Amino acid sequence: SMGRDGSGGLVFYELPTRGFLNGTCDPAYANALEILRHLRISELMDNGVGGPDFDYVELTNIGSTPLALGGAEFVTGIAFTFPTLTLNPGEFVVVVKHLAKFRSRYGNGPVVAGVFSGQLDNGGETLGLQLPPPYDANVLTFGYNDSWYVVTDGNGRSLVLIAPSTTPA
Repeated sequence: SMGRDGSGGLVFYELPTRGFLNGTCDPAYANALEILRHLRISELMDNGVGGPDFDYVELTNIGSTPLALGGAEFVTGIAFTFPTLTLNPGEFVVVVKHLAKFRSRYGNGPVVAGVFSGQLDNGGETLGLQLPPPYDANVLTFGYNDSWYVVTDGNGRSLVLIAPSTTPA
């Protein structure tokens, strides 16, 4: 977005601040920028063997700074608001459809942020993840289609992002 700096000149700001000073040094602003730059949907199980209760979405911090995810939320496709949670560099977290069924299949190892409501569409859809308040920009909008890789469509395999460090388009 474009905004005015302290001298009145127009400057590009990566993150709209609506209602806040442009270029603010508030830690929430710095965290929001880090989330925009380094949080990725890295794996998606949308049509697992056994039905939709085994669905999950994995997110990874590809940056070098911890990300405070509390308040970030899925606003398109599924519904989920992250609780207070810090995702350290290189770590991943999952949101799941049904916790007990996820644990029965994948064990206690993966960190689970919580249970989402709604359902992942087995035919493909768009997921939208929004920054924590007070910012209302989408971190990313991720679309998938079940025809991309047939082996991921109900055959027990997940859709995995091959190069998570790629800059989103």
